[in-house]
Amino acid sequence: MSQFEISKPIHGVNRICDIHVGKGHCMENPDEGERYTTSHVRYQNWKFSVKLKSCAKKAKSLIKYSGHVHGSVIGTDPEKTRLFEIFIMITPERQIFLSLNVVNFLFYAGIAGVAPFFSVHMRALGLTVWHAIWVHAASGMVCIVAPLLLGSLAESRLYKLCFSLSLAACLAAYLALAHVPPVRRAHRQPRLDFDCSSPLSAALHLEKCPNFDTCAQVAEAWSSNALFRLSHCRFEYKDDLAPSDPLQMCFRTTGNTTHHCLVYDPHVRENPALEFNSDLTTWQFTEYRNVSPREFAEADPDSPPLTVCSFSPATSGTAIRLGGRSHDALTCQRSLTDRVEGIKCVLSLQRARGGGRAPCFDVLGDLSRTFWLYLGLRTVADALFVSALCLLEGVTLRVIQSGPQNRGAYGRSKVCPAAALAIFPLAGGALLDNFAPESGSPHYLLPFVLFAVCEAFAALLVHPAPLPVGGNTFRYELEASSRRASPASLERCVAAAAAALLGAAWSVSQVFDPLLYQDLRFGHLTLGACQSVVFLCAIPFLGVSKILIQNIGEASLVSAAFAFHALHLAGLSFTGEWGSSWWALPFEAMKAFTLPIAWVALAAGVERGSSSKGNRIAMHYVLAIAHFGIGRILGCSAAGFVSEKYSMSVSYRAVSVFCLVMSVLYLCFHHCFMKPRHRKIVAARCALQRQSISGSCLLLFESVPVNGRIVSANQN
Repeated sequence: MSQFEISKPIHGVNRICDIHVGKGHCMENPDEGERYTTSHVRYQNWKFSVKLKSCAKKAKSLIKYSGHVHGSVIGTDPEKTRLFEIFIMITPERQIFLSLNVVNFLFYAGIAGVAPFFSVHMRALGLTVWHAIWVHAASGMVCIVAPLLLGSLAESRLYKLCFSLSLAACLAAYLALAHVPPVRRAHRQPRLDFDCSSPLSAALHLEKCPNFDTCAQVAEAWSSNALFRLSHCRFEYKDDLAPSDPLQMCFRTTGNTTHHCLVYDPHVRENPALEFNSDLTTWQFTEYRNVSPREFAEADPDSPPLTVCSFSPATSGTAIRLGGRSHDALTCQRSLTDRVEGIKCVLSLQRARGGGRAPCFDVLGDLSRTFWLYLGLRTVADALFVSALCLLEGVTLRVIQSGPQNRGAYGRSKVCPAAALAIFPLAGGALLDNFAPESGSPHYLLPFVLFAVCEAFAALLVHPAPLPVGGNTFRYELEASSRRASPASLERCVAAAAAALLGAAWSVSQVFDPLLYQDLRFGHLTLGACQSVVFLCAIPFLGVSKILIQNIGEASLVSAAFAFHALHLAGLSFTGEWGSSWWALPFEAMKAFTLPIAWVALAAGVERGSSSKGNRIAMHYVLAIAHFGIGRILGCSAAGFVSEKYSMSVSYRAVSVFCLVMSVLYLCFHHCFMKPRHRKIVAARCALQRQSISGSCLLLFESVPVNGRIVSANQN
C-alpha cells in the first residue's frame, strides 16, 4: 500500500483510479492537499504543457508519495509531441520478483568470482590430483547431508536467518582458504644407476623421491614401457689405474640356450649403445634406506642419505624386449680377478609416454597439514554454500508460485544469476592478473574477498526484502493416494539420476578444465573468460526457456545436455592439436546447454510431477544434492583416477563416450517407456471417472502437452 498526496493543483487531470477495485473507486478532479491510499493506481488524462527538458522535474513535483514507486506519469510536449515515461510501474508482485533478482545476482556473483580458480588454487598450494579427488569426494558427501539438516531447521520460520548464517560461515571458510600455508616443490632429476655386478641378474638402483610413498609408485611413474639406454659399461677395479678388460653383457631367456650378448671394449672409442624396453612394474624391488649418495656415479657427496629402490628382473613375468625378441634376465660376465669390485653402466631411463624422466621433487613444507586444512575448510564452505543455494531455490519457488503469471517464470528467474556468472569471472581473473605480488606467483586472496563482499550483501539484503518465506517451506508432503504417488516417484527418481550423472560430467569440466587450460599457459583472465562464455551464451535461452520446454521437451533438453558434455570433453581431449587458445571458446560455449538449460528442464519435470509447494521445493533439494553432491563424487573420482593412471586426454575421452551413450539411452528410455507409461496412467484415471480419453476428463488434466507429459492446467 502506498499513499499519494497532491502537492499542487493538477490541471487537466480528471481522476485517479484504483484498477484493483474498479471504476467506482476513483478520485475525481483531485485538488491540492488531498490524499489517496492504494496498492496500485492508474493515472488517466494527465495533460500539461512544459518545456521538454524540464518535463521530468515538473512531473516529480506534482506528487509526493510514501512507500514504493507505483504507476506511470505520461507527459506530452505539444510542440514536439513526444511522450516521456517518468516513473516505471512496479506492482507488488514485480517488487518481490525484483528483490529476488537482486539477491540472486549478488549470491551468484560471489561464487562466480572464485569458482574458475579453485583448481589452480589447489595446484598453487602444492596439492596434487589425488588430493583434489579426496577433497571433492569429502565435500560431495557432506553436501548430501548439510542441505537436508539446514532445510529442516529453516522450516521453523527461520528461513532468512538460516540463509544469512550459512552464508556468513561460508564466506569465513572461503576466506580462510586463502591463508592455507602452501607447499613448495623443488623439481630435480632422480638419481639412478645400473649395476651388473651380480652373477644372477642385473639391478637398477633408482632413488625414491619424496613425492612417492612406495617403490611400487616409483615403478608406476615410469609408465608401462620404459626405455632403457645403456652405454659405457665397464669393470670397476680397486686400482683406478689398472687396465680395463672387454665386458660381455648377455640377455637370457628361460628354456632357451641361445642368448643375445654384446661386448663392450674400453679400447674401442665407439662402443654400441644398448636400448631395450621393459615394464618396470613387473620387476621385483627391494627398498634400502640411508644409502650414501656416493654409491651413485652422479651425485652430490654432501647431500643427505637417500632412500633407494633396487629393481631386478623377476623370475617370471618380466619381459625385456630387445630387437623384436623378449627376454627375462640380464647378466654380465664376471672376471675371475680379485681386482674387480663391480660392473657399472651409464643408464638413461625415459618414459615411453611423453619421454623424459618421472617427476622428482623435494617437498618444502608440511604437505599433510596443508591437505587436511584445505580439505576441512573446503568441505565446510562447499556444504554451507550448497545449503544456502537450496534455501534460495525454495524462496524462488515460493515467489514464482505466489505470482499471478508464473508460467516460464523459473527460467526467467535464472537470467540474473546467469548474468552474474558471466560478469564476475572476468572480474576475478582481472584481479589475479593485475594485482599479483612482486614474487610473480598469484595470491588468491582478492577473489575470495570479492566473494565475501557479494555474499555479505546478499545475506543482509535478504532480511528487508519482501520475500514470501515462512513455515512448511521445506516439508515433503506425501500424496494421499499411493496410486498417484507411485508414478510421480519413478519420474522423480529418473530426474534425480539424470541430475547426478549430469553433475558428474559437469564436475569433470569444472575441476580439470582449469588445470588443462593452465598447462596451455592460459592466464587467469582467460580462465575467467572461458567460464563467462558459458553463461553468456545461456542467457538468451533462459529467457525463452518456457518455449524451449514446450516445443522441444524436457527429455530432449536433458539428452542434449549429455550430448554437449560429450562434445565439450571430446574437443578438449585434443588440445595438443590446437593451433591457438581461442579454440577453447567454442567448446566452452557448448556448456550453455549443460547445467543452465538442463537444470531448468529437470526442474520443470519434477514440478509437473509434484502437487504441493513443499513437495516441489523438496525435489529441488534432491536435484541440488544429486548434482552437487553425488555427481561431484562420481565425476571427480572416476576422471581423476583415469587421468592419474593413463592421462587427462584418455580420461576426457572416456567421460565423453559415457555422456554420448547416456544421451542416447536417456532419450530412448523416455520415448519407449516413460511416455507410453504416462499415457496409460492418464487413460486409467479417465476410466475410473467413467469418461472417455477424448472427453472432459482430458480437459481436467491437460492444458498443454509437453514432451508427451500431461500438464495440469493450473500448474507451472
